[in-house]
Amino acid sequence: MVTKNNIFGSLCEDVFINILCRLPMGDVLRCKCVSKEWHQFVSYVYIAWLSAKAPISGIYFRVAKGKEVPFVATFCPQDAKDQQNHVVAYNQSVHYVASAPLKPDLVPYWHHSFDKPSSPEMSLASLLPFDHRGPDFLDSCNGLLLFVERPRPQYFVCNPAIRQCVPVPLPPSSVQLTSLYASLAFDPSESTEYRLVISSLTTQPQCLHVFYSQTGEWKTNELQLEPFTSSKSFKLVRHSVYMKNKVYRLSMFCKILCFDLESMKARVLNCPSQKSPSCPRAVKAEPPPGCIGVSNGVLMYVIDEDEYVCVWLLRKSNESSEWILKNRICSLYLWKSVKKTCFLGRMVWLRYCGFHPTSDILFLGTVSAIYMYHMGSDHLEAVRHLGFYEMHCGYFFPLFLHRNMFVTLKNWCRDVNAKIDVSID
Repeated sequence: MVTKNNIFGSLCEDVFINILCRLPMGDVLRCKCVSKEWHQFVSYVYIAWLSAKAPISGIYFRVAKGKEVPFVATFCPQDAKDQQNHVVAYNQSVHYVASAPLKPDLVPYWHHSFDKPSSPEMSLASLLPFDHRGPDFLDSCNGLLLFVERPRPQYFVCNPAIRQCVPVPLPPSSVQLTSLYASLAFDPSESTEYRLVISSLTTQPQCLHVFYSQTGEWKTNELQLEPFTSSKSFKLVRHSVYMKNKVYRLSMFCKILCFDLESMKARVLNCPSQKSPSCPRAVKAEPPPGCIGVSNGVLMYVIDEDEYVCVWLLRKSNESSEWILKNRICSLYLWKSVKKTCFLGRMVWLRYCGFHPTSDILFLGTVSAIYMYHMGSDHLEAVRHLGFYEMHCGYFFPLFLHRNMFVTLKNWCRDVNAKIDVSID
């Protein structure tokens, strides 16, 4: 551990942090080359302090584009909308990854630049060693991104803020992993190391496979989780959230699975919807039953109930937990508010797709745009309008929030060289 007695003399760490925070990040990263002590201080003290305070800078989301995607407007018949939903849900070859800064230039849509690039710190261009598309983007957690190259599967963890991408060592050959249910567990306020978590619930024994970046090793732990309906009940939504050593995933059967990475135990939480959960149908493409997220340090859940969008929070007390209704928003009010900014009637659907982690904000999406809804003030703010031939896939896939992290990732695969770009203004 770095202390003030080795490189700081009589000065405390706070003084050095106050000095470094005034320097460009490129210069700070170069300080790691001064000595071993400086490398440890910058990597494990300053970067951890800076990353824990990093605000949300943008979003990643899926878009569908190509001749296979039919053009559908709000006034089109329901059959046309169902056909479009089927293509988006099952033809993932037309999916791509797009991004947008969180605070766009708020101009009318007829002046909006549809090709406006996102911030350079979010760019995925030339970052990955393979040609990626939307389905290859598995997760994002506090600034780190998780991709998979199929069919191996080979996982890659990326930090776009410093232009670094490292491969994850392959798990033991005896372990059969489903890349669909892989997620990242990373919080710079806890540690500068990350974990890659994959659940295997449809076969016996049920297991939780975890990769530790600190040691470069995979570990497998058996779970004592009984199926709550059948093996099909463990059809999970791709999106997961991480909070306080726990990974949460939403099931298509209106259940939330909680994986505790300390005790290596799992439990099932009932979603707070008052409606009776129905089995997902294979014939018609249906969105997930709600959306989960983390906001202000608590687990959030949002779902449509009758004519309202209901936002719930999970309040914990000792060993028990209770869902509390936080907001109840009229769906018709949201429709009317969004319709005012809808381009060429391309609204089609209105769907919640994420929570802001530190503000009272719910992200909403339509076919052609993404919005921030400020629940406290009922204010609706446009984040991104899509191009004429693009379609937002938020009806089925939640968006990912991004913040700039300057944590250097360990490369445990010697055959791949991960370069770090320190030329940051």
